[in-house]
Parts: sequence; C-alpha cells; structure tokens
Amino acid sequence: MNLNADEENETDESPIMAIRLNQNWINTFGLAAANQVLDAIATFHMPQGQRRDEKATHLCFRFAEGSHQINVCRDFLLNDAAYKNAFALSPTALADLAALNINYPGNREPMGLCAEIYHGDTKTIPFFYK
Repeated sequence: MNLNADEENETDESPIMAIRLNQNWINTFGLAAANQVLDAIATFHMPQGQRRDEKATHLCFRFAEGSHQINVCRDFLLNDAAYKNAFALSPTALADLAALNINYPGNREPMGLCAEIYHGDTKTIPFFYK
C-alpha cells in the first residue's frame, strides 16, 4: 500500500483492515453481494453518513476504536443471516472434516483475504473464516 505521510500517521494510531476480494467467491455470489458486505463493514458502529473506508472505498477500513472492534464487526456479520455467505470454514477445519470422511455442504470460499495494519506492522487476519 502506498500511503502518504498523513495516512501513515493514521495507520500508527488506528488499525486498518485491508481486504482483497476472492475472485472465486465473486464468481459464485456476485460483486453486488460483496459490496453489500463491504458497505456493512464500512458503516458498522459509525455515525449516520460516516464510513470507515472514506479514503479507499471497499478496500481499507479504519477502526479508530481499536483492533478489538474488528472482531466485534466480524462477529456481528457472522451472526447476521444476510452476510453468512461471506464466511467459510478455515482450510484447517475443512481438512479435518475431510480426514473424517465428512462432506461439508456449506461455503468453502471466503469472500476475501484480510490484513490488519497497525503501528507499522501488517498481519493476516482470518476475518472471513468461521
């Protein structure tokens, strides 16, 4: 990510979640469904008319409340039937089921891959995995 000096300072103060959409998921569920989930993330616990992704719509989400709020947002989406298709079992869970000869009938593709950028560090986070 190429950030200017002001944006880098914001990153040091507040965690940012960046999302790269999964094309396989888009092919199955559609871009409109992805945008619905991304809009829900952008407006989660925000005052009317404000968004978390104001500088990079549907790509980067600033969580001024702290990293814990990313998990709160994830849990909210995971428990709302409107967004259930965005989530998939983790590769480890799918492998465990396969080892037991259990066929998982649900979604196998997460909507995207996520990274959290905070205090200059970047780490992958399992936002779209159950």
